Amino acid sequence: MSRFRAGNGRLAAPRGALWLGIVGLAITTAIGLLSVHFSEFTKQSFEFDRWLNSLNSPVALRVSDILDWIDRPVVVAIILLVGGIIISFWRGWLPGIGFMVVAGVGWLMIAGVKEIVREERPIPFIATTGEHSPSYPSGHTVFVMTLLMAVWAVTYASKWRWPLVAILAVLTVATGFSRLYLGLHYPADVIGGVIGGFSSALLVIGVWNLFFVGRGGRYSAR
Repeated sequence: MSRFRAGNGRLAAPRGALWLGIVGLAITTAIGLLSVHFSEFTKQSFEFDRWLNSLNSPVALRVSDILDWIDRPVVVAIILLVGGIIISFWRGWLPGIGFMVVAGVGWLMIAGVKEIVREERPIPFIATTGEHSPSYPSGHTVFVMTLLMAVWAVTYASKWRWPLVAILAVLTVATGFSRLYLGLHYPADVIGGVIGGFSSALLVIGVWNLFFVGRGGRYSAR
């Protein structure tokens, strides 16, 4: 248990992360409101979903079905808990908690944007696929993006940082395309999910560094 240490509590972040996060969330909300306002254009963009689905790929369908689970509360909780435990033993329990807070709270914050925009979902291609929350932004894409940001924030100076970020970047793209393949979102929902996940995570990182660490250097030491 000697390796189970506190670690460095400061999370890696660009200067002004809190304000960048606020501006990013404002932009995310604005994109959503414009998407609703110009609803005819948004509906026409659904043709991209139809084109993707027309590829009729069994592999894409299987991957999409698997990724559909990534936004379920139980799955989210398991991912956060397992990731937090791994990071706690690897980097320290403070980075472990930071990882869970950034990814979890960042994901939950997007519910506010969803309620402000209140975009109706398109009719999915698979009738058994049930989604009832507002369409914009894509919560699945948001969650994977907050995971990416959380890993990036807690792995500064580690040789595994960029390989892990690259893997999560691929997962983010795959998740976004899977939502379109199933016809569960408009393209703007996925774009908003990427921007929103990035922004909400930055905002949480900024608050974390202010509240737990106070003012200091730009990056964590480890």
